[in-house]
Amino acid sequence: DREKLVRLAERYDAIPHLVVGVRSIADLQFFRTRNAGVTTLGFVKEIEDIEAFATAGVGIVRLWPEWIAEDSALIDRVRKLGKPVWVTAGPASPEELAKLIRLGASGIISDRLDVIHALRGR
Repeated sequence: DREKLVRLAERYDAIPHLVVGVRSIADLQFFRTRNAGVTTLGFVKEIEDIEAFATAGVGIVRLWPEWIAEDSALIDRVRKLGKPVWVTAGPASPEELAKLIRLGASGIISDRLDVIHALRGR
């Protein structure tokens, strides 16, 4: 549970290394209240939710590559709110991810190590 996660991270001095994905403002507020040092990654459900998460104090905003393909200014919009952008890679190729990084994404979320290694070689 959320409380146990924070307690364990505090016990092992891992708070500076912890990034917690939050799917709601309520979850975001819990972590900000429990330990303000926890970095929060906002898994916003809709583009319209970005400002609400940013205003509530999320540390990082996650965007889908499809959203960025539809609106190439979206990364700049989030960055103007003072938030870095991470992108969920999904089935994206290294070329597609490299383009997202050129557009300003500062993090990639992926479980495809082969794609990440290929991307690092660029």
